[in-house]
Amino acid sequence: MAKFLIAMRHFRGNPSDLRRVFLAYLVSNLGNFSARLTLAVIIYDLTGNTASLAASFIVVKLPMVIFGNALGRMGSFLNQRRVLMVADSVSIVLFTCLAFSYKWIGPFWTAACFFVSYVIASLFDSAKAHYIARISPTKEELNYAVATIAEIIYIAVALGPFIGGYLIEWLNVSAVLLFNSATFAISILYVRRLADVPARMKFWRALLSAFRVTDGWGIGHNFRIVRSHALLSRFTVFFACRSITYGLINAITPVIALAKLGLGSAGL
Repeated sequence: MAKFLIAMRHFRGNPSDLRRVFLAYLVSNLGNFSARLTLAVIIYDLTGNTASLAASFIVVKLPMVIFGNALGRMGSFLNQRRVLMVADSVSIVLFTCLAFSYKWIGPFWTAACFFVSYVIASLFDSAKAHYIARISPTKEELNYAVATIAEIIYIAVALGPFIGGYLIEWLNVSAVLLFNSATFAISILYVRRLADVPARMKFWRALLSAFRVTDGWGIGHNFRIVRSHALLSRFTVFFACRSITYGLINAITPVIALAKLGLGSAGL
């Protein structure tokens, strides 16, 4: 919260736009992080298999690994306000449909729907980052904004699964999925009031430019940037090791909780 207030105080652009982006990102991430818990519960309830439970956490990370670089570039070419609104709108439809269909479409297609939702979330994150960069007049203000975004993520990581767990215990999985839809709807209310930023490219041209096979969907471009800066190279290695460790903890903890401690979905 302190970083949020500092960012507002030092921002010389339109502080209301920055505030709306922050709030949209917070409520949207509450939906995304509660969805991670929901996916684990659904997969375990449908399969009863701890290996499938662990695999469900790979579904959450794969979209960023596979598409993250390309979606990052794509987000810089498009009208970010429209991307944010479309991403949230598609997420509303997806989670609302899942709330009433996950039991009969089975674990594979449920996981596939969540995979799509995280591809959309990756594009949302990219558009949000580029929008903040565009409206931040100075580097100092951009640094404040980035620090605030990091704090927002911590809040969402803490509150999202907590809210999702209690909704599952008090109601059911469908209630959490509808809660996710509600968070994206609230996000749209903030995003639709943002100042418009013209797109640099049309959608299909941006798509083709970002997903070039010859450049490894943007990976080659990013590797060239990393290799040209010694400090950035060391930071990349550090961040990769940290992410692997964090991912292992994220995957192992629910497996132990559900399988070894004998907890059902209500136990979460």
